[in-house]
Amino acid sequence: MSRVKAIAAKALVLLNPDSLIKKGVIKMSNCCSDPTEIPKVDPRDLVREQTRYGDLVRELFTGDPEKLMMHELREANAYLRELAALHAHYPSVRLAAIALLEKPSLSVLQRIVDKEPESEIGKAVNAQLQKMQ
Repeated sequence: MSRVKAIAAKALVLLNPDSLIKKGVIKMSNCCSDPTEIPKVDPRDLVREQTRYGDLVRELFTGDPEKLMMHELREANAYLRELAALHAHYPSVRLAAIALLEKPSLSVLQRIVDKEPESEIGKAVNAQLQKMQ
């Protein structure tokens, strides 16, 4: 009988929620996130991003950089599109970036018009500004 009591006592200790939490068997709910805790990265996401970066670098060095920029421009956020519209090396990339800009980027379009009013880029910006209004 004492052996049964010892096994039961050990089971209570092993199945105690506090001990299971300490051992990592049970995860606490994240009702209150700890700002000091480093966020966990899913290894699959890390591998996916490393592969994407590797493909991007390979394409940049072995392929056509203009084509690569055009492809990346479609997926870029507004800030990167504005930068491309202002400073891209290839005129076709600048024109594509200008075509993708929206109303919040009016100040950028106005800067381009002020800088180069008579160029092909300036004319494209004027057309984009008229289309927005």
